[in-house]
Amino acid sequence: MCYCKNCHTHRRDNEVYQRGSPAKDYVLPLGWARIPLRVADVPSKHHIAFHGTDSEYVKSILKYGLRKPGDKTPDGELIEERRGHFNDDMKPEGFDTKQIFLSPSIIYSGNRAYANIKEWYDKESGTKNKARVAFQAWIRPGSYDVNHHTISADYQIDKHIPNSELEWSTKDKSAIILYGLLIILE
Repeated sequence: MCYCKNCHTHRRDNEVYQRGSPAKDYVLPLGWARIPLRVADVPSKHHIAFHGTDSEYVKSILKYGLRKPGDKTPDGELIEERRGHFNDDMKPEGFDTKQIFLSPSIIYSGNRAYANIKEWYDKESGTKNKARVAFQAWIRPGSYDVNHHTISADYQIDKHIPNSELEWSTKDKSAIILYGLLIILE
């Protein structure tokens, strides 16, 4: 599914939709393209959220799902907090870093603090390319907490979602079903 400006306008999509029970807003990932992932059932009561990541973690996430820091993959790889993010030594009092973080906003989840830019050179075209990746997911209502954003920003990050509701966190990895890989070229 392409969410570029042309396709979005052609389909006459809204920018914001509601999903789940109780209904919650989520913002379409405008500018991004979604590659669907195989999912057995569509959970109609779940909310929609996004999780930005580095391209180097896509394969592991596709294989094992989202994991929280401190978890180990079946291959024995330890999941750690990303460098520059809150960790056990650097965090606000009472903040639990051992959670999975998502957002109803791709603007927030797709921020470079979460979805680092991957650069590559295309020898055939002679161009330098840049891209970021994120996952689109369903998350079970009641399984997560809604929190204020944790990136350095003193402005409204997404015009559709209050800053106080941008970061969702859960320890329950079974509450999350990934259903799309999102890519944006820059």
